[in-house]
This record gives sequence, C-alpha cells and structure tokens, in this order.
Amino acid sequence: MRIYFLFLVSIFLFLGCSTVSPFIDFQGKVSISSTSEVIPNQKVFHQASADFIRKQDFVEERGKYYLDRVVIGYSSQLPGVVFSEDTTQGLHFFIREIEVDQGHTLNIIAPGPVIKMKMMVDVYENERLITSESYKTRVNMALVVNEDKFWNWLTKEEVEAIDNQVKTFERGLRNLYRNLYFKHLDISLTL
Repeated sequence: MRIYFLFLVSIFLFLGCSTVSPFIDFQGKVSISSTSEVIPNQKVFHQASADFIRKQDFVEERGKYYLDRVVIGYSSQLPGVVFSEDTTQGLHFFIREIEVDQGHTLNIIAPGPVIKMKMMVDVYENERLITSESYKTRVNMALVVNEDKFWNWLTKEEVEAIDNQVKTFERGLRNLYRNLYFKHLDISLTL
C-alpha cells in the first residue's frame, strides 16, 4: 500500500511540476493576429452577432488588448517580454477560428443559455510554426447579463439581444485568451 501511495504522490508531483509550453524563459516580442472567423450556432448565437464581431475586428482587437494587459500586469514574471505589432519576429499567436455552440447546464437558478466556445490557435516563433492547439470554455449568458440577480431566468428578448450575445462572447474570449497566454508565457498565479 505504501509503495502504491508513494507512486501516486510522485506521479502527481511530476505532472504538477511539468509544463507543456516550449517557451519557458522566453524573452522578446509577442504578438497576435486573427482571421476574425467566428462560426456561430444559430440556436443560441445568431449570425447577426457573429457579423458584428467580424466587422469590428473584435477577436484580434480584444486579443491585442488582453496580451498588452498580461505583459504589463505580469511584468515581474515576464522579464524581457514586450508586446509588439510585428508578427514576423518573436512569439506570435494566430487565431484561426472560434466556434460558438450551445452548451447545457444543470443550474436551475441561472439556466442560461450556455455557450461553448472553441478557439483554434497556431503558435509561431520567428515565422516558424511550433504548434497548433485548441482551447475551450463555457459561458453562462444569464451570469453575464445579470450578475447580481438571484433567480436569473432570461427572457427571449434578452437572449436574442445582440449586445448580450456580444458581452457573453467577450467573457468567453477573455477566458480563452487567459488560458492561451498563461500557458505559453508560463505565468503562475501562485506566490
């Protein structure tokens, strides 16, 4: 039993202390770009919302904003890393597409709708493709639209409002970018 326990502890320590990003101690320029390709599910996320996001170049602009905030906010963990518009040098994230689909929840207090988002990303270093990855998240629209409301059942008009769909998309986008940046820039929230 002790051997089994020691084996499990050593496996957990090994998995917990390892990382999958090849950019540990990366120093240099970091940039992001995208195709602004948003693939909506018509049931919960309408084409009009996807068109609005595409026209505003929302995916790339939000990505640049969040990357700039991460580089500034975590500068103590990212010495020598600077945000750049230059996509040919340093580390570059290219967002190929974002799929938006309907999710489900068992939450009866805030039943949604829930949207699932999947972001496909290519990671380049000095114009050389390093890896292609996907990131997923789920966002409950009811918790985005009315955060403070206890019984949070949205009306059909609230669900179909473009601004509510865009706010929900932005919350999911923030989660996706956080996961992407924290992984590849090796940012830790522990002290």
